[in-house]
Amino acid sequence: MKANDKDQPELWRDTLDEGVPADFAQESLARMLGGARRRRQHRLAMKAGIITALIVPLLLMFHRTPDQASPIRSTSQPGASPEAIAETGPAIELLHPVALPQGPEPPKAAVVETIGDDELLSEFSGRPAMLVGTGDAKQLVLLDQKKTH
Repeated sequence: MKANDKDQPELWRDTLDEGVPADFAQESLARMLGGARRRRQHRLAMKAGIITALIVPLLLMFHRTPDQASPIRSTSQPGASPEAIAETGPAIELLHPVALPQGPEPPKAAVVETIGDDELLSEFSGRPAMLVGTGDAKQLVLLDQKKTH
């Protein structure tokens, strides 16, 4: 058969249509469209699941129970019970300042006194000691004698 034969499309149609039911094309198209719909629904369900998985933790992070959200009010009644002093309610009142008991004073900073080389060595009299180095890089070295029996 030649490539420019005018009957070629009809021959192909006749060859493909042999032994095929009449509704084959409709059924094939319906299956193809159904598969495309299922894939689209699956993608939409995956997107919805991902969005839900991202939003729910954020909502739980910022969610406050009514007990946490209610402000604390104070009362200025002298001799009131602890339940009456601090009660929860919708209004916010300013708390009255209360003097706290004073604890012991913090220790004062230690005073550092600078001494000279001779005065430092006199502190270790009776023990072998020497200053090694020059200028500000001097180090105090204490020598321990080995005891032999």
